[in-house]
Amino acid sequence: MREALFAGFRPCKRCTPLDTPGKPPEWVAGLIARLDAAPDARIRAGDLRASGIDPGRARRWFKTHYGMTFTAFGRARRLSGALATPSGG
Repeated sequence: MREALFAGFRPCKRCTPLDTPGKPPEWVAGLIARLDAAPDARIRAGDLRASGIDPGRARRWFKTHYGMTFTAFGRARRLSGALATPSGG
């Protein structure tokens, strides 16, 4: 899945592979909502700490559930959004 996202493919809209089974913890839902609200923003370790989230915890949770770290998840979301946006050229 990671390679597909970085290659510019979007996640399947039917099976939604980026959605974890069940409801993610509130802090994860909040992080994903922040990424959705500002797709171009980069959430760094200092930003996570300021929000009361341990960067190591975020890295481990995303690695376990999405197969990539939170940083890679955010990068993949930015990349897939950029590739989905039609260019003005």
